[in-house]
Amino acid sequence: MGFWIPDLNVGFTCAVDGDVMRDKIFFWEALCVLGAIQWYTESGLTFLATPECPVRLAVFTDNSNTVCIFDSLHALPEYNPILRAAVDLRVKHNIDLRVLHISGEDNFMADALSRENFDFVHAHSSNMVITPFSPPRTMLGAVKK
Repeated sequence: MGFWIPDLNVGFTCAVDGDVMRDKIFFWEALCVLGAIQWYTESGLTFLATPECPVRLAVFTDNSNTVCIFDSLHALPEYNPILRAAVDLRVKHNIDLRVLHISGEDNFMADALSRENFDFVHAHSSNMVITPFSPPRTMLGAVKK
């Protein structure tokens, strides 16, 4: 899994076994979006939110199913813990979240991070800081199903 914050030139990566990833790509994509939301709430940037004016957060993904579940908050039961955790963070930190689609072709940096292709990442952004991240561990039980 991987996501990046272009304005900060920082990327995040979490290793996932390739066979597990292929079998549950939708799950991992949704979990990565949750990881991005979690990072944002822990970054301290949510201090900008007020009760009258939530802070806005846009997360881009090339997986249209992930866009749909975060837009509708409707998914198969195994994805509900991810959606619940995202909603909890949104409410607690007053975040107006939009998960938007980006073409796979335009999502090259996140794809390179998720594949741990750091040579490619640094060829396109030589000073990007790459940091490991861990998704919420409580969400990983759904992978076993």
